[in-house]
Parts: sequence; C-alpha cells; structure tokens
Amino acid sequence: MYCNICLSSANFFIVVDMWSVGCIFAELLGRKIFLPGQTGFDQLNLIIQKLGTPTPDEIAMVPSTKARQYLQRLPHYPRHPLSARFPNASSQAVDLLEQLLQFEPTKRITVDAALCHPFFAPLIVKAQPEQLSNYPSFDFAFDHRLKTLTELRTAMLEEVRIY
Repeated sequence: MYCNICLSSANFFIVVDMWSVGCIFAELLGRKIFLPGQTGFDQLNLIIQKLGTPTPDEIAMVPSTKARQYLQRLPHYPRHPLSARFPNASSQAVDLLEQLLQFEPTKRITVDAALCHPFFAPLIVKAQPEQLSNYPSFDFAFDHRLKTLTELRTAMLEEVRIY
C-alpha cells in the first residue's frame, strides 16, 4: 500500500506519510488499488501517468540523480483533474486528495492542515459540557476491606444490584 515517492531518498519524512495517506484515500474513493506498481520505477510510471508529468522544478527536487534522469526521459503526460478520475467524490474530497498527492513533498498538505480541511468538517464535534450521570458513582472502598473470595462476590453482587 505504501507509494514509493521518496525516490531513493535516505530520509523518511512525514510528507512521505502524507503521500501514503493520499494513496490510501484514493483507494477508498476509487474502491481499487490506486498505484499497483511492482517496482519503484514501475510505480513511478503509474504516478506520472495518473497525475501527469512533474514540472522541471519538481523533478529538480528529487534527491536521486538516477530517478531525476529517469523522469526526464519519460514521455510527457498531461495533468488530468482528479475529479475526472473520481467522479463520485465530493469536491472537498478531491481537493484534499490533490493536496495529499503533490509530487513535490514540500507542497503536500501537513497533518494538521489535513485534519482541518473542510472535508472533515462534518466529523468535528463541538465541545459540549459534560453530562453528569444520575447514577451514584462507583465506590472502590470495598477494595481495601474485602479479604475473602466470598466477600468479594457478595460486594460485586451488591454493586450490580445498585446499578
């Protein structure tokens, strides 16, 4: 499920995790594997085909010389809006996905920004005052005075009876 977009970087950043979140989100939206590549370069081909050829500036940000050279040799693929690939997804879902699947890691949405994205607004629960129960609170005082198994069973049955 992990999408190999670090392109031979020795470092593993949170933005790579956000790319992976984007791949998983795309799979949830599309109900199928989004980037089923078998190797890193196979997967890179799929990324380019599905998301379009990165700009020269984006390619320049790739840490691996070998991966940069490979990208420059690939045929040009136009960028297609993700809304065409995911026609049943809401505009907010597509917007979030586009921000997650930015080729250049520094342009990807952060975890905090993603959680504040309008796509998640219906899931945010406004803080409300805690509702106090009408039931008496549980009393743990018996824990110090019960010495036998029979006393413990009797105390437990009494608590069950109360509640």
